[in-house]
Amino acid sequence: MKRILLTLNLALVLVSLYFFVTDKNNLSGIHAVSKTVAELEDVAVADEPVVSSGYATIKRTVEKDLQKVFPNLTISGDLKEGRMDLIKKILFDLPEDKLQNLFTFKITQIKGNNRGLGGTNTIIINDYNLSDEEFSAVLVHELGHAIDLGGIQGSPAAKKSAFNDGPNPIFVNDLSTIYYAYSWDDSQKKRSATNQLDFVSGYAMTNPFEDFAESFTYYYYHNKDFKKLAQNNEKLALKYDYMKDHVFDGFEPQTGQGDANPNRRVWDITKLAISI
Repeated sequence: MKRILLTLNLALVLVSLYFFVTDKNNLSGIHAVSKTVAELEDVAVADEPVVSSGYATIKRTVEKDLQKVFPNLTISGDLKEGRMDLIKKILFDLPEDKLQNLFTFKITQIKGNNRGLGGTNTIIINDYNLSDEEFSAVLVHELGHAIDLGGIQGSPAAKKSAFNDGPNPIFVNDLSTIYYAYSWDDSQKKRSATNQLDFVSGYAMTNPFEDFAESFTYYYYHNKDFKKLAQNNEKLALKYDYMKDHVFDGFEPQTGQGDANPNRRVWDITKLAISI
């Protein structure tokens, strides 16, 4: 029975990936998925203020062997010139131990507004008409999903939490539940008295998984701005410290300008200007 279920799950993944790659109408917006690729209606990004226009240093990146650092990872698809260098730079910059469950990274070039999917072991980036900067930001967002759902995991030995990623339960000993609980009662319901300023972006208010991925991206590319917002907001202070302590192992990138407006939020962190 287990073997039959495994075969069925694998078939679902392959069918989902096929439609994602071949039919632009099935391309999803940035969304958290687990072992299968789920659809999400297109997310419209309105005009928004640029909160941070700068980018300082991230880490000291040394040349490494991608295959040795990520032996389970396969990168495939239609890569533009220079993309592999960007991918390697970002992968080597992020917590490598929390990306070891990432197995599949596929890049497509399909006309449309949808840009990416990310989950436990798979990410897909639609690189159609993306600048280097936007590609990098979308990639970091999707890697945030991979770290959240694949790199930080609980165990079925523990009871189920109030959170689930689609049909997949999230267990109480999963450290991601600490983060989710800052603003969420469950996968859909926000905590009482929660307001939009408790999130780094409008899109972060979609669900706990987007909340995590948007904060992850903001921490990495706009750290000084995140820290500034956290000075006057208790929830953001908790989220900042979570990223620092549980995800980045104490590392704080010297990124952003620290000029974020504490009374405004953009819709989508990946649309903010960065330098790479």
